Amino acid sequence: MRLYFCSDIHASRRCWKKFLNAGRFYGADCIIVGGDITGKFVVPLVEAPGGRRTATFLGVDRTVEPGEDLERLKTWIADSGQYWFEATPEEAA
Repeated sequence: MRLYFCSDIHASRRCWKKFLNAGRFYGADCIIVGGDITGKFVVPLVEAPGGRRTATFLGVDRTVEPGEDLERLKTWIADSGQYWFEATPEEAA
């Protein structure tokens, strides 16, 4: 029997997707994910005028437009193993 084991993915969406495909790629009969599967940070996406969202992500203050820019930022946050949360200025304070 061939096993594929990984750990420490810390909620990275990208790592999770790679893990799910690893069994087929490596010919594993069973795949197992070990400890440290949760992310470490929550990134508030704070409401701003005009539907924009502001966030501090990876140490950089960012402002994005609704639509594709916002979805791209959400994906980037998820791929890095962090969680995004849409918030009002009051909720983020």
